[in-house]
Amino acid sequence: MADYRALIANCIVGGELCTYDGGRRVRNLVRLQLDELDIEILQRPDIITGTFEEFQHKTIYTTDLVIRNLLPESFDRAQLLARDISELLSLATSSEVAVFGYEYPDVSPIAACHAIIGQVQHFLPLLPIRRGEVIRSFLEQTWPTFRRLRETRQLNIAFDYYTLSEKEKPIEIKLIATFVLFENLKHTFALEKGYPYIGGYFRDSGGAGTRPGPRKTFEDLLNGMLTSVGMNLDMSKVVHLRNELIHSGIANLNLDDKLRMYQHCQDILREYFLRVLNYRGEYQRYSGDSVIT
Repeated sequence: MADYRALIANCIVGGELCTYDGGRRVRNLVRLQLDELDIEILQRPDIITGTFEEFQHKTIYTTDLVIRNLLPESFDRAQLLARDISELLSLATSSEVAVFGYEYPDVSPIAACHAIIGQVQHFLPLLPIRRGEVIRSFLEQTWPTFRRLRETRQLNIAFDYYTLSEKEKPIEIKLIATFVLFENLKHTFALEKGYPYIGGYFRDSGGAGTRPGPRKTFEDLLNGMLTSVGMNLDMSKVVHLRNELIHSGIANLNLDDKLRMYQHCQDILREYFLRVLNYRGEYQRYSGDSVIT
């Protein structure tokens, strides 16, 4: 048995516990247990002592995920665990968190690295990311549901679209990325519900062949997706703007109205993700309010 270490980039979370770095105490450690494995998320000290502005828009080695005394037969399991934790941390931080390598002397090769595409993003993260206790609670709460839904709801892809939609781009590009994310979420929702896909449209359950039944519109599926987690919202303005941008590439709104609609969509997505993942705790709305689910 030996210690396993996953190398993670672009994760600028804080710690819950302290370690010593050159004689100074640094709060850079989060300990938790997932899948009956004891896990340490250890931030590099300069990530804790530095400022967000130093790291913004850079690809940076930020984090070690450590599992002590890992059995060699559990190596593949640890690799998947590190991947999935990094995906959840992408959502939590609204940053492009990714595993780029490992160190583990009981396998061959004993270490490996690979290229990644992604940068630190910090503007309005989903969680108060410098509070390690919030990060630990988020991972512990969401882990079972994330593992169950990752494949069926394509959550890794959804989280990628989410971080893409928050990049510093023209507002029209940010809105289009947001609407593509809505498309992805409503599509996987429909598949999960078992709605038949006939003639280019999802249909009511029971439709088939010569009697496909009424088609479900984008708005129908979006409303169904949201109400399934207790979010009863009027999405008509969102759908109208989506149709304008997707079909023409422009929208007949002034800049302030586009920004307000973007904030509204981001607030919806943040709440939806957290409800789907069964998270209960503090989080940040994109529009600026800190709330408790």
